[in-house]
Amino acid sequence: MKPKRLAVLLLVAVTLLSLQSAALANAAEPPSFIIIVSNPPDGLELSIPSGAPGTEPYVLQKTVKGWESHYRYFYGGDPDSGSRKDELTVKYGDTQFTIPFAPAKGRYGALYTLDVAGRTIAEGEKPLRTPLLIAMRVLLTLAIEGLVFYLFGYREKRSWRVFFIANLVTQTGLNLLFHGISLGYMWAIFFYPLEMLIAAIEAKVYCGFITEKSKKMSILCAVVANLLSMLCGGYIISHLPI
Repeated sequence: MKPKRLAVLLLVAVTLLSLQSAALANAAEPPSFIIIVSNPPDGLELSIPSGAPGTEPYVLQKTVKGWESHYRYFYGGDPDSGSRKDELTVKYGDTQFTIPFAPAKGRYGALYTLDVAGRTIAEGEKPLRTPLLIAMRVLLTLAIEGLVFYLFGYREKRSWRVFFIANLVTQTGLNLLFHGISLGYMWAIFFYPLEMLIAAIEAKVYCGFITEKSKKMSILCAVVANLLSMLCGGYIISHLPI
C-alpha cells in the first residue's frame, strides 16, 4: 500500500474512534469544585460537615493523578449543599483538623490547593504548576515522536531542526488548550480530532522544509508519530495531572 493511502486510512480510523468517544460521553457535569493536594499523606480524607445536626459529613470524591490527589465536590449530587458549613475537615491517620473554607457556589470546576502541613487552603493552583506540567507533557511527546522520526531514518541536522520547531509549536499550543483540571473526562472529545489536525500540519511542514526523504515518507512519518503520541498521550493524561 502506498504511504499516502496508508496515512489517509490511519486518519480516517482515528476519526471514527474519536466520534465514538464523543457519542459515549456523558452530559455536562454539574457545578463543582476541586481541591488539589500534592504528595498527600496516606489515607487522606476530605469532608464538609453538614449544617444539619446529627447527619454525616459529605466525603469528597478522591481521584489519584500521579503525585497529586484531586478531591471533587458536585453540588448537584449533594441535596444538603445549601446548608453545609463553610469549613473543611481534613483527616488522615490519627490526625484530624478543620479549617475555614467557603467555596464559590455554582461555579464549574473551581480550583483550590490544600497545604496539609501548613493547614491552609487557597483558591487556584501553585504558580509553577501549569508551566511544569505543560513542559513535562511536551518533552514526553518530543521523546515519543523523536524516536519515530529517528526510526524513519532522518539524520540530517536540518531535518531535526524542522522537527523540533514544528513539534514545539504544535504540542505547546495543544497543551495550553487542554491544560485545566476542570475538563474532567470531556477532554477526549476534542483531544483526538485536534491531534489529527496537528498530524496534518506537521506533515505539511515536513513536506515543505525537509528534503532528506520523499514527501510520501514525510507524510507517513508525521501520521505514525502523532498516532503513537496520541495513544500514549491519551493514556498518560488519564493518569497524570492536567
